Amino acid sequence: MRTKLGSVRLVLGLAVLVGVCIESWAEDGGPETVMIRSTVDGSDQPALLYAPQGDRPAPLLVSLHSWSAHHTAYDSYADALKGCRERGWIFLSPEFRGPNNRPEACASDLAVQDVLDAVDHARKHARVDENRIYVLGGSGGGHMALVMAHRAPELWAAVSAWVPITDVAAWHGFCQEKGYKYAKDVELSLSGPPGDPARDAEYRKRSPVFWLERAKGLPVDIQSGIHDGHGGRAVPVDHSLRAFNGLAGANGHASAKLSR
Repeated sequence: MRTKLGSVRLVLGLAVLVGVCIESWAEDGGPETVMIRSTVDGSDQPALLYAPQGDRPAPLLVSLHSWSAHHTAYDSYADALKGCRERGWIFLSPEFRGPNNRPEACASDLAVQDVLDAVDHARKHARVDENRIYVLGGSGGGHMALVMAHRAPELWAAVSAWVPITDVAAWHGFCQEKGYKYAKDVELSLSGPPGDPARDAEYRKRSPVFWLERAKGLPVDIQSGIHDGHGGRAVPVDHSLRAFNGLAGANGHASAKLSR
């Protein structure tokens, strides 16, 4: 599904879902690992950065890793790097505190700032077209992409989220019911299950579905499939539908119907 808020076809063209590993680029001068100092806690956070040759400003694509991954393991989105190379775009894959199984990760303030710090690093060390900075992610990366949409809407030219987790508490309940390990990851990230008032507020803070009105006017693409949430697929399609409806409502468009 796509919101009717603007075109993000350039982003989508880079996001073909194929299992190409980053190692396949090693012989062709793949992205370099850079260390970026956090402006919050002063720690050094890794990222992958690819910048093409030339003096002309180029679009920047920020690719966000999935739920259990690190910045080097964006295997489903390796075509994003390929597309950047072919088009002369800049590619950036930040760590933002790695797998979502500890409080520092999972859309924490630290993780959000890590993405912003990584973009600032790219701006300083590559010729970035300031009007064409895009962010892309799937599953846990889609979750973070929508978080970044409402936390820094002025930064992005467009956002693309594939099968995003949008309500962390609801997803915890779904994974617990299905016996998926992600329920435990959520509890490790939020210091326990939902049910405590203070903890519930933190669950809500890290759930983009409740805040997307802040992304009003931003072109946002949401991709999901009818089988998501079934057959071992861990993120139900209603997460995408609820995010769509939040954005649609904020922009004065009709909502999509939720059904099972």
